[in-house]
Amino acid sequence: MKFKLILLAISLVVIGAGFWLTAKIEQTASQKFRISSDNLPDYYMNNFTVHGTDIAGLAKFRLTAIQMKHYPYDDHSDLVKPQMLFYTPEGPAWQVASETGRIVGKNQRIVLYGQVAIIRPKSDTTPKVTIVTRDLHFEPIINYLSTENHIKYTSGLSQIEGTGLRASLKNGFIRILNNVKAQYAPSKKPSKK
Repeated sequence: MKFKLILLAISLVVIGAGFWLTAKIEQTASQKFRISSDNLPDYYMNNFTVHGTDIAGLAKFRLTAIQMKHYPYDDHSDLVKPQMLFYTPEGPAWQVASETGRIVGKNQRIVLYGQVAIIRPKSDTTPKVTIVTRDLHFEPIINYLSTENHIKYTSGLSQIEGTGLRASLKNGFIRILNNVKAQYAPSKKPSKK
């Protein structure tokens, strides 16, 4: 009789431990699923264009990309092949393109990854400007660009290379920070005959 009670007690302990272990495994699996599902996008867009305006309704920017995925856990959006136009009051719009990008915090900051090309087309009064760099930070509200990487700036026949960039597309201010090398070619004036 004593043996049967001991066997019954051991059986109950084993069954209880089995239930406890099963519940623990299910809880862990549920937590893992919840954590991994937080890392999934809540919406996406393919081949899209977004236009932005200022308070007066004037065009401020245009963003196009092959794809955008929004992630709710930290409110960022990843972009594939983003291309942007930033309109200025005077002169042609600045064009910015990169391999990938990320929009952070209610469009407060855009980080462009991989090779980045920034172009201001030629106008009646200014030559074409091209800036090539990598991994660029952009603040769209104030049209401010920055990077710590190598940059190459070309305007007409003149070239400037260096490391690090601070630039305002709004007022045309461009500052190259370190190791600056420049090759200046004066613009050609029509000859008088």
